[in-house]
Amino acid sequence: AYAQLFPRSFERFAIQLSEGVCSPAPCPRRKLEALYSISGFVNKYTVIKARNWHVLMYGLPRAFCVPFVDMLNSGDMPVVTYFDDRKRAFVAKATSPIPQGKELLWPYHGPSEKSSICREREINTYGWASEKSRPCTEKEAGLQFS
Repeated sequence: AYAQLFPRSFERFAIQLSEGVCSPAPCPRRKLEALYSISGFVNKYTVIKARNWHVLMYGLPRAFCVPFVDMLNSGDMPVVTYFDDRKRAFVAKATSPIPQGKELLWPYHGPSEKSSICREREINTYGWASEKSRPCTEKEAGLQFS
């Protein structure tokens, strides 16, 4: 997808891609190619994708953003999270006591996924994978890079 999209975009949208980067616009093609390289694209994509969380809201999976939560490190913690339709609020509840002074961690995936989420899907969802994640089968990964 990247290889098909960007080479043509460097010619068609040179002025727009140069905005705020080169003065006067457009940037030389070499500069655009360096600025919008595939490694830069993947880096920015993973940052955005890592914050592209979904939760069941009003019966449908919806993207959400909860300020502060995305600053927490991932880890296992006795916490369940959900969206309460009646209260119209995001809820996080401790299911057992959390010792005072212990770092609060955020379980990035739900209880059913903790043992089953595979590495490539974890990377695609969160932008990184835990050391404990296992490789995905081709079917599980559902990823296509071209």
